[in-house]
Amino acid sequence: MSRTSLNSGDALRPGFTLTEMMVVLFIMAIVLALAVGVSRYVMEKTGRDQTAATQKVLVQAIHKYHDENGEWPDGNGGDNSGQTLLTALKGCQPCKDVLNSLPDEALSAGDDAVKDGFDKEMRYDSDGGRGGRPVLISAGPDGDFDDDEDNIRSDDY
Repeated sequence: MSRTSLNSGDALRPGFTLTEMMVVLFIMAIVLALAVGVSRYVMEKTGRDQTAATQKVLVQAIHKYHDENGEWPDGNGGDNSGQTLLTALKGCQPCKDVLNSLPDEALSAGDDAVKDGFDKEMRYDSDGGRGGRPVLISAGPDGDFDDDEDNIRSDDY
């Protein structure tokens, strides 16, 4: 028996209906939104991990400085005649040995700033940490030191 159409509008045509196309586009939008959200989370987690690792190395170097000199490095332009933290630490041989384990990304080109995992400069306070100890502070992913919610402090771990 041959297939015949009763009505010319009932003829079979290849392709998608508008509804099918809308469903496919909706599913693609959901997958894209999930991928963007996950990648943003992974990037932030990676930046936080890199910052914490850099801070741990610097804290070790700061403690070596204290062992050698009997005081914490000022690094804020006070006791160390205007030196930055990194300059003060580089002047101490045991500190230099520890600093060699810092990744290149942590050291900013051209100046003596130490960068966090978000490629922003960290702050150092020689007596602003818990118990009046030194602390390194990263502004976190938003880059805002005033918003303490996402700041990463070396005395948090």
